[in-house]
Amino acid sequence: MILADKIIELRKKAGLSQEELAEKINVSRQAVSKWESMQSTPDINKILSLSQIFGVSTDYLLKDDVNDAEICIADDNDTTLRKVSLSEANKFLSANTNHAFYLALGIALCIICAAPVIFVDALFPALSDLSVIPMFMLVAAGVALIVLSNKIIRPFRYLGRENIETEYGVSGMIKEKKDSFTPIHIRDTIVGIVLCIMSVTAPVIFEQIKSRSETFSEIGAALMLVIVAAGVFLIVRASATNKGYLKILEEEQYSRERKITRHEKHETHIGEVMGIYWSITTALYLGISFAFHNFDVSWIIWAIAGILCVPVIIITKIIGNRDR
Repeated sequence: MILADKIIELRKKAGLSQEELAEKINVSRQAVSKWESMQSTPDINKILSLSQIFGVSTDYLLKDDVNDAEICIADDNDTTLRKVSLSEANKFLSANTNHAFYLALGIALCIICAAPVIFVDALFPALSDLSVIPMFMLVAAGVALIVLSNKIIRPFRYLGRENIETEYGVSGMIKEKKDSFTPIHIRDTIVGIVLCIMSVTAPVIFEQIKSRSETFSEIGAALMLVIVAAGVFLIVRASATNKGYLKILEEEQYSRERKITRHEKHETHIGEVMGIYWSITTALYLGISFAFHNFDVSWIIWAIAGILCVPVIIITKIIGNRDR
């Protein structure tokens, strides 16, 4: 076993994140990251520090042929760790990519659901009564994708809850993929935030030119939902993909130290919450529409519900994390 993999293995067995190990050795987190990804090697003083922290000999750290039996770390929290092979890691990354895409697309469809109603009312007033059909179809498709995304990732839930041990070379491979994805994560997050902020300019711009036709004002509102949906799609997909790397590397919120503090293991049933959320929205829409006979106005309920969909999912995850 090479030095990089030994540092990763020992750090995880000690229940330390890269940041925590860096603090103990008085180096930056980036330095530890480079050691583990074989971009650099620690000097002799840092080797001695690592030896003292992990309770192993310097020979074990420096020599590839020293037997693992020399490791003498006492791990009171875990005597057996669930091993993650290269094949399992690749299956998880593939599943997480699909999970991130379907989750992001499902949320985007829920946000954009009111756009067809606005477009049809503006361009084809005679068909306004039928405009609710594509709206319900988008909501149904969105909720179905959110539920599907959770089903896809469910077999790998243990990665975010249990202490794991990756086989030789797995951590290095994952770290390379994470480092390659970091610029994409940053780019999509920034672009997504900018789109969400700038979306409010669409109604304003179309309002200024509505003197030509009242249609422009309504189209501006629909375009705002489309822009918000695009921004949220980029943010959610990038965030969910990045979390996959953090889980298998046991970093940040998925470090062993944080896992140990979670005494109970509860799942965040986002799919079920979304089902209840949109069922209530549908009941509210139908109740208000039939009670006041204002189907031409009550569609705004769907626009509001679509925008509030993201905060509801975030709050659901926060509550789920507190319960763990």
